[in-house]
Amino acid sequence: MLVENEVRTVLKEKNNYLLARIDSVVNIGDQKYEGIRFEIWSDREKFEQGITDECIDGQNYIYCSGYAGSSEEDVIRIFEKRSEA
Repeated sequence: MLVENEVRTVLKEKNNYLLARIDSVVNIGDQKYEGIRFEIWSDREKFEQGITDECIDGQNYIYCSGYAGSSEEDVIRIFEKRSEA
């Protein structure tokens, strides 16, 4: 049986951008696996609605970039650069 639990924590916000940390736990049979990943969102409203991307009038808009395998410090640096743009 596969059971998954995720906890989302907003780490930083700046200029309508936000950085979220997602801690997850997956149970496969009697084994428990824990993971951490990060997401940088360019639109707080889309984050709250869970809309990662959409097509409007033929234009694609991407609101969320995912990062796994990176340290929290590295992702914070990336976030700081992107939120200044």
